[in-house]
Amino acid sequence: MIQQLFELSIYDSGQMELNMECIAIDQWLLEVMEHKRFTLEEQSREVNIDLPKRIKDVFMGREKIKRVMINLLDNALRHSKADTDIDIRITYEKHTVLIELEDRGEGISQEHQALIFDRTYRVETSRNPKYAGSGLGLAIAKHIV
Repeated sequence: MIQQLFELSIYDSGQMELNMECIAIDQWLLEVMEHKRFTLEEQSREVNIDLPKRIKDVFMGREKIKRVMINLLDNALRHSKADTDIDIRITYEKHTVLIELEDRGEGISQEHQALIFDRTYRVETSRNPKYAGSGLGLAIAKHIV
């Protein structure tokens, strides 16, 4: 948690370095999946990936956007049942790449949706270890994006 708070303070100060590069998004996505492979196997999860037929290279901060995806995957794994699929869709619109991640979880009620990217905000306030987390992952993802 201390590391995450330190990271957020760097983002708040405007000192974040992106190290932009042109990458093959399909290979990048394999790197992300490899990072979560053990957890996916342990929970008998399938990740369905929908890529365009013609995959273009993307200019982005490889490691920072990987961090965003890992944080989103962590939430999907934490808030949906084992043995359920996770879908990742990548689409291109003009000069924009859209990456969507969808799980089969309980969803987020409308009253919480505007707050989930706030630092330390958690929809689940119980101390249930299944939902363990600092509430910083989505705040970090928001700053990076």
